Amino acid sequence: MRNLEKDFALLRDKRFLTVNFNDKAISEAIRTIYGELDPIAYLGSPTAISKILHLLNPEIFVMWDNAIVNDYHKISRHVTYSANGYLEFLKETQKAVLTALSEFEKEIGKSLDAIEGELRGKYGNKTDNQNH
Repeated sequence: MRNLEKDFALLRDKRFLTVNFNDKAISEAIRTIYGELDPIAYLGSPTAISKILHLLNPEIFVMWDNAIVNDYHKISRHVTYSANGYLEFLKETQKAVLTALSEFEKEIGKSLDAIEGELRGKYGNKTDNQNH
């Protein structure tokens, strides 16, 4: 994975809500990273790969499992168990989160940045629900 440092570095200071997944360099970095991990037999399933990526950069890489992939595949047939499919999943997830936050923004009259700040403050960037 040392050969992926430049790809990880490109993503390091990005935020999920604002990163442009359509940017050629960003999308290529994500495909390259996922593609390098995918053929490693002992990593197991695409679920395990997404968890590893999330541990390495929780700001950009969202975890998925079979049920999530199946649901997102209904939204976009491009969401599949592949590097391209995972990138499409990230795009669709970002779109869903931004839509939900925009609706919340209209409801409470706060900016997206303020809402994000409050959520990060409340949950401390946790991805689990154990302490809440």
